[in-house]
Amino acid sequence: MENTITIKIEGLKELTEAVFELIATMKNPYVVPMAPPEKHELSTPKAVPIPPGPETPPAPVPIPPGPETPPAPVPVAAPAPTYTIEQLQRATAPLIDAGKLSAIQGLMQSMGIASLFDLPKEQYGEFAEALREMGAQI
Repeated sequence: MENTITIKIEGLKELTEAVFELIATMKNPYVVPMAPPEKHELSTPKAVPIPPGPETPPAPVPIPPGPETPPAPVPVAAPAPTYTIEQLQRATAPLIDAGKLSAIQGLMQSMGIASLFDLPKEQYGEFAEALREMGAQI
């Protein structure tokens, strides 16, 4: 036995009514009948007038002449190079080979450290500069 449902739709109102009528006739317990949605009227867009622009462009604002000679460039201080503990270690090796171990030890004592690993990172640059003065390539 075959069940056939025929729905004739002529407009939005009729479509909404037909859908709700179909839902009401169904025997499915999971379908909950709902009230039809509110009717909304479609409106056509209205033209918004655009005000006319100025007929002539505004006059340019005169710019006073600048100084005849350009100002001298402001020197920018280059940031101090940063070093790693490994770079400092590599820089000391050739100095030790050159017999400057006592000079390196004196530098470390003057900085208050017993080993290179005790050197605070903030003093890496100062230590590198002292090694450079001893002849290190860093």
